[in-house]
Amino acid sequence: MPMAEAGISEGSISMGINFEDFERRRVKGAIYSFSRGKADLKWVLGVIKGSWGIKGKELEKIFQEIPTEYINYDANRLHQVEQKCKNEGLT
Repeated sequence: MPMAEAGISEGSISMGINFEDFERRRVKGAIYSFSRGKADLKWVLGVIKGSWGIKGKELEKIFQEIPTEYINYDANRLHQVEQKCKNEGLT
């Protein structure tokens, strides 16, 4: 059945994905991965600055959440990426 007959317009099709949540989870996962020694700082900054772009208060919030949600991370590495973001004006 064609979409028009079904009462669906092209603009109303949704895959059920909230893009902002996806972006946030992607950035948070990259920061967490770095804090566990699984990723490189340059890659993490690329994710943060790139098309996933989270900055300002939302990025600060992610840095505050990681210590409360995860136990297996290196606080020094987390601080390193947080400081780099501050130095580059992302937070």
